[in-house]
Amino acid sequence: MEYPAGFKPIRANVTNGCRYSLEISTPKPNSQLTLFVLMMNPSVANAENSDRTINTILNTIGDRYREVISS
Repeated sequence: MEYPAGFKPIRANVTNGCRYSLEISTPKPNSQLTLFVLMMNPSVANAENSDRTINTILNTIGDRYREVISS
């Protein structure tokens, strides 16, 4: 699944096959805010592909922030 338009993965922190965090740039690079999302269920999104959970966050509130960090 692709990331929504304007959102680009910056870095995925992966250790032993497990993704611990995912940093995503947004269409608002001049915003002063960063959104940190602590997720309960594992997401399969990585530096190449998004997933439904990440896309829901990005499409709903992601464009209010400079960066979104999912952990």
